[in-house]
Order: sequence, then structure tokens, then C-alpha cells
Amino acid sequence: MSKEDKEIELKKIELRLNLYKELFKALLFVLVADIGGTVTIILNVDRYSTSIAYPLIALGIFVALGFLYALLVILFYIAKLKEKLED
Repeated sequence: MSKEDKEIELKKIELRLNLYKELFKALLFVLVADIGGTVTIILNVDRYSTSIAYPLIALGIFVALGFLYALLVILFYIAKLKEKLED
């Protein structure tokens, strides 16, 4: 590889790293909002006249687990890209 090809490759890695960092931030905010909404429903479950709160609580927990898994996957991608960038 020539020096220009290496520079282009490093630039691509840096762009992907920035993309994953921004995606991580966005998913983290969504996770916090989902957990906040789920906790709010849990704390006010007695105020609902119908039993709609229980499926919403379960859905909120499963969605939070999904976002948490996505965040972990993105963290692993960020670690791999940082390794490539250091090499």
C-alpha cells in the first residue's frame, strides 16, 4: 500500500469511529428516555383504570434490554476501530 492509500484508510476508520460514537450517544439518550418512561409507569401503575400498564411495562423492559445490547455491540465496534487506528 502506498502512503496515500494508508491515509485514505485511516480517514475512513476515523469517519466510521465518529459515526459509531454519535450512534452510541443517540442510543444512550433513547435508552435513558425508555427507562424513565418505564419507571414512571411502574411508579404510577395504581393510577391506571385498565390493565394496559402491565404490557407497557414489559414492553419497556424488553426494549431497554434491546437498546442495551445494541450499545454493547457498538462499544465492541468502537474498541475494534480504535485498535485498527492505533496499528
